[in-house]
Amino acid sequence: MRAARSALPALSALLATVAATAPSASAAAEPELRGPTKVGNVVAWAPSAGTARLVVDVGVRHGALSPRAVAVEHRHRVRNLTRVTVRAGGAARTVRAQLPLAERGVTRHRVVLAGAGARRALRAVSDGTLAVRVRVRTQVAVAGEGITDRARARGRRRVELRRPARAPRAAAPRCERFAQLVPYATRLSLAAVCSGHRVRFRIVGGPRNGGARVTGAAAGRAELAYRPAARYVGRDRIVLSARAAGGATTRLAIPLTVAPPKLRALGDSVTAGFGFIGDSGEMSVEQFPDCIPPDQPNDQCSSNSASGPSSTNSLPDYLPDFGLSNGIAWPAQFAQARGLTGPGMYENRAVSGSTPAQWADGYLQAQLQAIVADSPNLTVLTLGANPLLDTFLGGPGLACDAANTDALFIACIQAFVTNAGLQPNLISVIEQLLAAPGNRIVVSQYHLSMPSLALAAEYTPHRLELMATVLNHNVAAAVQAVGGYGERVFTFAPPRFDVGIAPGATTCPGQAFQVDGPSRQSTAAQLVLASQNPQFCPTFDPWIISADDGIHPNAAGYAQFAAALETVVDAEGLLPAPPR
Repeated sequence: MRAARSALPALSALLATVAATAPSASAAAEPELRGPTKVGNVVAWAPSAGTARLVVDVGVRHGALSPRAVAVEHRHRVRNLTRVTVRAGGAARTVRAQLPLAERGVTRHRVVLAGAGARRALRAVSDGTLAVRVRVRTQVAVAGEGITDRARARGRRRVELRRPARAPRAAAPRCERFAQLVPYATRLSLAAVCSGHRVRFRIVGGPRNGGARVTGAAAGRAELAYRPAARYVGRDRIVLSARAAGGATTRLAIPLTVAPPKLRALGDSVTAGFGFIGDSGEMSVEQFPDCIPPDQPNDQCSSNSASGPSSTNSLPDYLPDFGLSNGIAWPAQFAQARGLTGPGMYENRAVSGSTPAQWADGYLQAQLQAIVADSPNLTVLTLGANPLLDTFLGGPGLACDAANTDALFIACIQAFVTNAGLQPNLISVIEQLLAAPGNRIVVSQYHLSMPSLALAAEYTPHRLELMATVLNHNVAAAVQAVGGYGERVFTFAPPRFDVGIAPGATTCPGQAFQVDGPSRQSTAAQLVLASQNPQFCPTFDPWIISADDGIHPNAAGYAQFAAALETVVDAEGLLPAPPR
């Protein structure tokens, strides 16, 4: 990944002495068994002739899994495993079965004792009856996270030993029926679960628009892999045969829907395009005070929002197309360039003024989970500048400017960043986004901005750049701490938004002095910079708006983000070819 240009070569070393290590994000909600597990009816039988064999059919009533917990986790990762142990006449046998996740009611489990064990049990028959002890152990486990819940039950029964001339058939498997959404151009793992006796699985139909195979099967659970045909969008189906040993067959049809490619965006004002009032154009200086986000940000005055100044909404009110058609926000510009303009392909759920904590486990987590449920191919975001922007421009962070060395200034800034929980909350957001199979996450760092009032009253350009670099260092550190970095998680930095002053290696056009480049700061900031620096290199092509004091990019500034994102997407192959 590209790193931001910096005139501060010692910054990394200084940050290494003060940056806090980001803790792991909290785990997602765990599946939970609801209701007791009980031993039900027990039936024992033995063939009237032939090989010594004792068969015990045990009914078990199960609690169901919490529906919300199952929805949070990858369905195919959750295992609801039951072990049934039967003891008779000193002999014992255990069978395992995978239960459907939504199972609530009675399942029947066949336990077979043969050979010496069966003979020992049959010798204990008295008056045509047999004492049977049953133990049931159920556990819910999530792949990669271990066991999350357990249930146990015991039962003693004295049952009549039946002697049929022909062995009763085992019950047909009971299969969990479900439909599966498949992300575009993504190989998907899914699981089919059927409770029954020694269930065998086989694909007997489909798919017609892709390929599928059984990758493994055990204890009534079949693991399948499905990949849609190249550039295919639409419906498909897999038909499984689930056959119980010595019993009937159940056919299980799994409907599949291959979704179109999806780009989703979340985060703060830099992703939402703050300063552009929906489709009505750029915010004016007079409107700015009424556009400042409330304590619970509602995304007012943003390019993806229908809410204008002084909105009383308590939650975001997104435009029907999430700002795609106005082409202001950098995700919208990227989506337009890539042709992601069809129904359901693009959504920008970013909220101006929002914080990492609000997305990680606050009121905006519902928006994050809506993105996960959509199974996007690519999710992009900026997150971490809030509430730090207010802290440093008008709050207690102003005290950091009293530090008499860069090292002390950086340490002071980092202390506020650490206290805000930027890294652990950003890690949590990214890890939750990874729950969507096939999702790739790209996190942008922030642009360099010189707020005009801060320049005039508080900070030097050097210290504003130090502040921005500390922020970006923490964003990059959080992204790189997530498992999957470089495979499913990526970061990039937009090009430098030049200030127009020294030091630098670019000769100002028409001048003899060198600067970092012609200024891309807001017109308001350029007026202050020109008054403070005799050798200032202005431009009439700013990348930042002036109405908010020179903080947020304009459409040309967001185009720099979109171009940088395109570079990452192409280099890493993050988006497949569009549908035919």
